[in-house]
Amino acid sequence: MKTVILDAGHGKKDSGAVGVTKKFEKDFNLSMVLKVNELLKKNPEINVILTRSTDVFVELVDRAKIANKAGADVFLSIHANAGEPPAKGSETLYTKDMDKPFATIIHKYLMSVTGLADRKCRYQNLSVCRNTTMPAALIEPGFLTNQAEEELLFNEEFQNRLAVAMAQGICEYLGVKYGVRTTPAGTYPVDVLLNDVPYEGLLIEGKSWVPAKLILNALGARWSYALRSIYVGDTKVDTKNYDGTSYIKGTDLRDLGIVRGVFLDPDAINTKRVLIYPKESVTNE
Repeated sequence: MKTVILDAGHGKKDSGAVGVTKKFEKDFNLSMVLKVNELLKKNPEINVILTRSTDVFVELVDRAKIANKAGADVFLSIHANAGEPPAKGSETLYTKDMDKPFATIIHKYLMSVTGLADRKCRYQNLSVCRNTTMPAALIEPGFLTNQAEEELLFNEEFQNRLAVAMAQGICEYLGVKYGVRTTPAGTYPVDVLLNDVPYEGLLIEGKSWVPAKLILNALGARWSYALRSIYVGDTKVDTKNYDGTSYIKGTDLRDLGIVRGVFLDPDAINTKRVLIYPKESVTNE
């Protein structure tokens, strides 16, 4: 399982660049991240984590902390550029030496979609790339301060094509197939939140199932896998295997005494959200 961090630049009080027609960079960034997320979530070998999924503000250092804490394999930050009105084109930026191979692949896919002037894949000292411990890149597909490019960036068809290109580039770098996740009818996605890090789980017949390997490793639990079943310590727990990922019930973590509590967040409306509280956490139960 590979973990990908998608970072929508700016947010809330920080609008980022402001376009010719007063469109905000933060909105473009978030729209793109959500589209790429939906595509990557279909791949059974990829776990996707977003630094923000709504219009909120996240400090630059905290974006890197989310990625580092998750032990991510790659980090992609999505932005839009700004400059003098004549400025135009697409670019991909990186900071660390380890970033360059990833950034080079991402830039190849970026240029295959935008059709704009090639501002190259190049070095820039960026906080989110500098402070992440995995390969990281930041894309600037076009300039909001260029009227033609602003119009293109906020075109739905263009965004969809760009999202596919970014997902394909990430898959190529990770060496995994760009494909579709299949789960049985009646199975729904659920966001699992542990130590402020989101994971992709499933909701099956009203019960939450969490990705066993990722969650148990994050909790430091002793576990093993044998005969298509997960064992926590010496205890065999109910296991469901879909597309190469093993899931266990969230409530089993609580019943085995690994965590303090597991709750279905009542405020989550569309994608349901499961909150896992480690033993050291303090909650207002």
